[in-house]
Parts: sequence; C-alpha cells; structure tokens
Amino acid sequence: MKKTLIAVAALSAMAASAMAANVTLYGKIDQGFQVQSKKVDGKDRDTTWKGVSGISSGSRWGLKGTEQIADGYTVGFVLESGFDGMDAKFGDEERLFNRDAFLTLNTPFGMLTVGRTGKLSDGNTGDIIAGKASPFGTSYKLASSTKTTFVGFDTSRTDRAVRYVSPKFAGVQVHAEYANMNGKATASTKQRYGGIGVSYANGPFYAAMTAETIRMPAGVAGDDPQAYGLAANYDFGVAKVFAGYQYAKESANWGDLNAGTLGVSAPVAGGMLMASVAYAKGDDSHSLTSGAIGYKYSLSKRTYLYTDVAYAQEKAATTKVKTKTTEFNLGICHSF
Repeated sequence: MKKTLIAVAALSAMAASAMAANVTLYGKIDQGFQVQSKKVDGKDRDTTWKGVSGISSGSRWGLKGTEQIADGYTVGFVLESGFDGMDAKFGDEERLFNRDAFLTLNTPFGMLTVGRTGKLSDGNTGDIIAGKASPFGTSYKLASSTKTTFVGFDTSRTDRAVRYVSPKFAGVQVHAEYANMNGKATASTKQRYGGIGVSYANGPFYAAMTAETIRMPAGVAGDDPQAYGLAANYDFGVAKVFAGYQYAKESANWGDLNAGTLGVSAPVAGGMLMASVAYAKGDDSHSLTSGAIGYKYSLSKRTYLYTDVAYAQEKAATTKVKTKTTEFNLGICHSF
C-alpha cells in the first residue's frame, strides 16, 4: 500500500509539470445501479440490487503523451489504471497500471507497440473484432454480446506484448501480435499468445478477421486453444448494423465453439438506441442465447446517461441445467 501511495504521489507531481512535455492526464468515472435476477433450474430465484462502477465504460485514470522525434516518426506512451468508483479500490491491487502500460513507435512503415496491452479480439486496446461486432462493444455487462458469447481468450490484457499495425493501403491494415502472457521463461504457468489479423475501413463500412492461438504450458493436457473471428459493421446514417462470428477450438469452458451476434444502433430522440442478439454453442450441448436493448443520451461532450435491459439463457454442458438471467442497468458516465 505504501508503494502505491508513493507511486500516486510521484505521478501527481509528474502530471502537474507535464504541460511542457505534451502529457495528458485523463480518465472516466462510470457510476450505475444494477438489478439482476437469476433463476437456476431446481433452485429459487436470486435477485440482487447494487451500485456498480464501470457498467458502460470501465472507470479509469491514466497518463498519455507523444513526442515527434523526426519527420513522420512519433514516440508515445499510455499508462492506465482501472478503479472501482463505488469503493475507490484499484482494479488490481498488485499493479498500479493494470489496464495499459505500453510504449508506441509510429513510423511511415507502421506502428509498433510494446508492453501490457490487449489482444486482437478481446475488446481491449488493439482489438479489431469484439468491440466492432456489437453496438454495445464489450461493455454494458450482460448486454455485451461478444463478451458473453465469444471466447476472447479470457478478455484480460496480456503482459510483455509486441504488436505491429501496418499503414493503411486502400483502407486495409495488417495486425500482428505476440506476447509472453505470464510466468517466467521456465515456469510451469508459461503461456504465449500469437495473433494475426486484417482490417478494412472505408467510409461507413468496416470489416476484420483474425486468427489467434495460445501456446499452453508444457504438461497441460489437450491442444493449444485457437480462435478465428470475423466482425463487420455498416453505417447507413439512419441506422448502423453490426455482425460478428467466432469459431474456437479447445477453448476453456466451451471446448469447440461456434458463436455469432447481430446488432443495430440508431439515433432516437437525441440519443442512441442499441439492440443485439447472440448465440453460442460449444461441446456437450453447452449453449447460450442472449438479447439486449439499451439507450445512451449525451448531456454534454463529456457526460452521458445510459440504461439497458438484457436477458440470457445458458444451458450447461453434460448436466443440461439452464440458468436464466435478466439484468437492468442505469447510470451516468463522465470523462475528464
């Protein structure tokens, strides 16, 4: 705890003197109220009412900055820490910057990122699949169709990552990433992530595909998990449609998985109306069906209100026990 306080004090001092160094202190705080009702076959319904931080967007603060070192060459960094706005606890007590901690080198030949960051399909920094396949992105808890049905390789960021993103060629970019996820070089917990993807963005149309794998530690039974993802969206002006698909092999909890989602967002009454449906099917008849509808209304450029209702039914593998969950969220998010 003392180390954390010292680090916060040092960063506060650095932020106070950052004006001349092109460093920005930024963040978000999202405070909401959630009602969740869950019914498991053979058991009584369980309903909870609670305040939740980070429903529509994870509460966080961070520092970021850039420096041009030559014509066409820029160095930048991001240090980002998540926190719970309801109890003021850090998102990870062992890491000050549990969300992002990376350095970038942007050149005419592409951008290189090194450090703690996201994977290509997990909805975090560098993602080109999960956040693009649904109007809810990977937020809004149960309403996030890609987070509840896609594997995402556990959706957490990875350490010791190296990611390359090519320049755009007629709207096309190549994405490649490798990471030593955790453990030491000789540790039994060692995992290695590798992924490659292609994205295309041209006006109102976006599409991407990825192929990813995790090399598991020696001695772990089974093949290394793999995932292949597709995402697309098109903005018609009056509405924006979203679609996503994922096929995974040897994934945790699901085994071999097929998952898909469809969604739409449209401007209504000064705000944005969102809706989505999703379905996933894994080994041993393990399945999940979900649907959600939500609304987001901006009070200013930095503050918005939101609400959503989501429903999901999951059938467990082997036992075939069904769990039906209904969730209602209401909150406000402010950026600084």
